[in-house]
Amino acid sequence: MAKKCECESPALVPAEDGKGFWCRICQGTRETAGQDAGMVKIIQDDRARREEEDNQRKRLEDRKDAEAQAVKDLVTQELVYNGTRYGAVLVEILKCKSCECDMVHLVEGSDNNPFTFRLPLTSQIEQAGRKVAAWAKGVCAECYESGEIMEKCQICEEDRKPSEIEETIGGEYHLCKSCFATVSAKKWEDTIDDLREQVRWESE
Repeated sequence: MAKKCECESPALVPAEDGKGFWCRICQGTRETAGQDAGMVKIIQDDRARREEEDNQRKRLEDRKDAEAQAVKDLVTQELVYNGTRYGAVLVEILKCKSCECDMVHLVEGSDNNPFTFRLPLTSQIEQAGRKVAAWAKGVCAECYESGEIMEKCQICEEDRKPSEIEETIGGEYHLCKSCFATVSAKKWEDTIDDLREQVRWESE
C-alpha cells in the first residue's frame, strides 16, 4: 500500500525521440506490514496542460496587442474642420443608472474654451448619441436636473431634490439647505470636516 503523495513537481524527462517532455512526478513511500518498503513514483504526462497554458498566455498577449493597436488606430485619426486639424481623444463611456443612456463626463470649463474646441464638447457628445454626465452622481445631467433623483442629507437623513442641496462633499455626501438654515454653524462645519476626512480615507 502506498502512502499519500509526499511531493509533486514538474520535470523534463527524456523521451524516445531524445527531445524530452514535461511531466509531473508524484512520489511517496510504500508500506508493508507497517514498515516502509521503498519508494513509489508516479509520472504523469504534463504536455497537454502546459500546451494549454502556453496557448492561453499567447491569446492574452494577442488580445493586449490588438487592444493597443486599436487605441493607436483611434488616437492617430485626424479631422480637418474649417481649416483646423483635430485629433481623437479617448474618453470613458458610462451608463446612467437612471435612464440607462450612454453618458460622458464633461471637464469643467472645457466646453467654452475657444483654443481647444471650435465645436463645443456638448455638441460633439450629443451628435455621438450620448449625454453629459452629472459629475460623480452616476446619472446623466438630464436625469439629475429633472429632480427625479433624490439625495440623502447627511444631517437630517431626509431625501432631498438636487435643488434642495446646499453642499456636496466628494460627489456622494450631501447637506441640504434646510439644515444649513437650522443647525448651528459648529455642527455644520464639524459635519463637513468629518465627511471630508471620510472621503479622504475612502480614496486612499
